[in-house]
Amino acid sequence: PTTRHAAVQLFNRQDATLLDLTLALPAVSVVREERRVGAIPPPSRTDYQAAARLVGQDTAWLAGLARRGLTPSEVTMSLMGPGVLGAAWEQPGHRYVRVLARLRAEPGMDQVPVEGLVAVADLTDEAVAMVIDAELVPPPLDRRAVPIYPDQEDLPKPLRIVQRGRNYVVNGTTVTWAGWSLRFAMDPREGLVLHDVAFGPPGAPARRILTRASLAEMLVPYGDPSAAWTFRSVFDAGEFGMGQTAVSLIPGRDLPENADQFDATLAGEDGTPRVLTGVIGLYERDGGLRWRHRDRANRSRELVIRSAVNVGNYDYGFSWVFSQDGVIAMEIDLTGRLMVKGIAALDHRFGTQVAPQLSGIVHQHFFNFRLDFDVDGPRNRVQEMEAHALPRDSTNPDGTAFAMHMTVLEREAARDLAPDRSRMWIIENPNSRDSLGHAPGYVLMPGPLPALLTSPDAILRQRGAFAAHALWVTAHKDEERYAAGEFPGQDPGGAGLPAFIADDEPTDNTDIVVWYTIGGTHMPTPEEWPLMPVHRIRFELRPRHFLTITPDAGTTP
Repeated sequence: PTTRHAAVQLFNRQDATLLDLTLALPAVSVVREERRVGAIPPPSRTDYQAAARLVGQDTAWLAGLARRGLTPSEVTMSLMGPGVLGAAWEQPGHRYVRVLARLRAEPGMDQVPVEGLVAVADLTDEAVAMVIDAELVPPPLDRRAVPIYPDQEDLPKPLRIVQRGRNYVVNGTTVTWAGWSLRFAMDPREGLVLHDVAFGPPGAPARRILTRASLAEMLVPYGDPSAAWTFRSVFDAGEFGMGQTAVSLIPGRDLPENADQFDATLAGEDGTPRVLTGVIGLYERDGGLRWRHRDRANRSRELVIRSAVNVGNYDYGFSWVFSQDGVIAMEIDLTGRLMVKGIAALDHRFGTQVAPQLSGIVHQHFFNFRLDFDVDGPRNRVQEMEAHALPRDSTNPDGTAFAMHMTVLEREAARDLAPDRSRMWIIENPNSRDSLGHAPGYVLMPGPLPALLTSPDAILRQRGAFAAHALWVTAHKDEERYAAGEFPGQDPGGAGLPAFIADDEPTDNTDIVVWYTIGGTHMPTPEEWPLMPVHRIRFELRPRHFLTITPDAGTTP
């Protein structure tokens, strides 16, 4: 049988050491073994349960509940990663988790936050490190039952998608469709991962574009500086796992009725298999107008491979979209429930009032994707392309001229958006030429990205440095997988991409990886309470000199 390799991490709670193993399967022999001291992996479900038990017995926690007129039976605990620490009581190498409280509610009903009460559990010492009671006068608790899900009927005339047969072919985890070929998998941390993505127009062989594409990290920082909120900055992939939190897709809702669905099997905490049912969806969809000119037009068909996750209050959908014209897009759906703060009076700087005693706090979402390009082979480069206005002179007498400017990124680098110059990036193979004599490549057309709104010296900026730049280019290394480092939840800062580019390796005509960040700043509105309508963001990879003319014209490179 074919030998496969599996990565296994064993954490010893007694001596706080991590054993990294690489196993060869199916023989189950150890290929590599490394014992690491000081690595702080994220809490497991068992850890969260232990933290809840510890906090539930703590006298300061119980006193905080009593001060609000509550008993332990009236609340449920929600848990999150430690967030920004750096406190005087923090002990190096110890693992921590935060514990919050909400009013107990029936399924499908809103759980009102017990504002200002936060505990920190020390998983190493198996003790409560501290309890924060941040409200001198706790805001009133609105105990009215609020349904999470809107009581809204669908439109009376149903919309049905009917397709006779499939244009795509699935063989195991390999998909072929309209000149495309790719493989898919579900990774416990990165979620939906694509492998060996290739494309060729009809009648031509498929040519490699990407060896691997995945979500490398997420960061969700909140803007409220109060003691019960300032730590709230979650690395969703590194702390919770996009595969571990994947949810079953709902036919006719998450997916059109013509979709195929696939299960994924991940390892549980104890190593036993855990089957996730229907967490990957595959389907064709109408892509809108493809092109038109005068009295002729053509409609587009697209192939979509999709997954969705539920991380705490938020839900995210991730869709890789492939077009007949060689375009690859990533669409991210942001929905779920707002994380709200209980208030007596609104501070307009940090939130929007969405209910009588609740404020939706302003926050940000950052998503970083690791794109291992191999356009027509492993040796690629990145060209930064911009549009510049030319000075008014004898060659530009009306002052209307502007021109493209191209710069090769010769060494590892971090680059920012420049909307005023229409900046974008071309990943190309300088060793190959199309029929017109140009290097074939793909253009990364960026989506939205706000500034990471932290102080320059903030710990969060050092830990989530990937979010400060739109594009990072690194020399390929198999071990460089995660944009904020392997264990971002308690990393002191500097891990991940800042460390990857520190050695300043060459990136011109070599094996490279492109890391791209997209995101948004969410300023909540009452219309988004209690359930948020989907907000979608998107970026694209478009062929440039990869096809000499449009694929349906029948000409090959």
